[in-house]
Amino acid sequence: MGGGKEQRGLVVDLSWEGVRLERPFVAGAQVGQVQLEIDVPGIDEVIWAKAGACFDVLVPASSAMGGPMGLLRRTGYRLMSAAARDLRLLRDFLFEQRRAQAQRQEQLRQRASAPLPSILAHPTLMRREPSALAG
Repeated sequence: MGGGKEQRGLVVDLSWEGVRLERPFVAGAQVGQVQLEIDVPGIDEVIWAKAGACFDVLVPASSAMGGPMGLLRRTGYRLMSAAARDLRLLRDFLFEQRRAQAQRQEQLRQRASAPLPSILAHPTLMRREPSALAG
């Protein structure tokens, strides 16, 4: 929320220090400080934080999310203050996300390095007599 009115946006990047939001562009200047209400996936809690804008750019949208002008407003906010409980929730969420991502990457690495099974080593093919294969 900024400038006394509520606006919805999509958090496309989240870190301990801040967020990057994307939302349809509507005319108007960007507000320097905002109150963020972040609904974190997998947690049945809402995190409230005061944040300041670090950057604000307009980018062409390739989807309907661009609104009537076909533009997205992409804004980075640095978290300035929040309740200690909310900061703990955010920290724990980010830790679990990074742990799960590392686990998925390790599983992919293991699958990629596993040897492919050889059809010649199949037990039923190895037991056949050469004459049975020819005829």
